[in-house]
Amino acid sequence: MSDFAEHLPLSNRPRADESAVSGGWARETAAALTELARVLDAHPSLAASPSGDGRRDVADAVRTLLTRLPRRPHERLLAILGAIDTPSPALAAVDSGRLAELLVLEAARLSSARRGPGIRALGEAVVLLVDVARRNGLVETTDPQTLGAVALDLAVRQQPALRPTLQRYALVAASGGWRIGSGAARPCDDRAILLFLAGRGPLPDEVPAPPERESPGIDG
Repeated sequence: MSDFAEHLPLSNRPRADESAVSGGWARETAAALTELARVLDAHPSLAASPSGDGRRDVADAVRTLLTRLPRRPHERLLAILGAIDTPSPALAAVDSGRLAELLVLEAARLSSARRGPGIRALGEAVVLLVDVARRNGLVETTDPQTLGAVALDLAVRQQPALRPTLQRYALVAASGGWRIGSGAARPCDDRAILLFLAGRGPLPDEVPAPPERESPGIDG
């Protein structure tokens, strides 16, 4: 799958002071949880709506997401292995109207954590956020590079049925500056690409490619 990485230039960001950056994806996950909390706080009825995975409503998906954000090293390993999956009785009993509050508290914990969750946990948060927002005609503000990182992880762990598509096309994020796949360029909505890779949407429609930036002229 190395060809996917070649087309996702996440390492090309401008260099900056990263002395305060923690390990893992703490900052990005905290941002996704905060945005999800904002959406649920503004639209409480969404908690009872389908989450998009065909199995749970949004409230249950949020409870599972919070369960999979471990605090201790051995819990991180269990989460990766899928052994931590069922919300505790206390979390299961939390009223859906308070889930936004819990998301904010968890985001605050992650913001000060020395080591954050892995890319898979970030992906669960981002996919849930994007799916809930898109299904209900809402706007979320996920960073394009975060979308690209999650898309790459989903592509690497893709289901075999997706491989022919990613060999035929390079799904180019129309507004995000990244692409997934090794075939002919197919500009698509970046969030539609993400949901397709997560198994929550069809192959995205092709959209007009963004105009190329003109190189500045040099006066002679």
